[in-house]
Amino acid sequence: MKRKKSYFADSSFLIDLAREKEEAVNIQENYNLKTSILCVYELAKLSELTVTQIISNNDVKYLDEKDIENSVKFYRSLKREGEMINQTDLLIAGQAKSEDLTLLTADEDFTKIKGLKTESYR
Repeated sequence: MKRKKSYFADSSFLIDLAREKEEAVNIQENYNLKTSILCVYELAKLSELTVTQIISNNDVKYLDEKDIENSVKFYRSLKREGEMINQTDLLIAGQAKSEDLTLLTADEDFTKIKGLKTESYR
């Protein structure tokens, strides 16, 4: 049996999934998805879903030392280049890098990060 491709889902994807947008639902049905506890926070604050509901329906990664190290590298690289993105997004990017997964997102800011694999789903 062929193994499904895996992605690291950003908040934008989870929000579209909660809104039952067709492209997000199709991806969820056909791929393995992991997400960040930070994305859980972002979805919970923007929806009526509880944190428990979101966690119970997703493979959630919590922050660890490797994630922070990756995020700091991304931050320093962006700072040197005179670019910057949202700090929460930097942490999510660090987690996707730690998992060696492509970040599934609709947020173009992530494309500024060299060394991060991203894919737009829209």
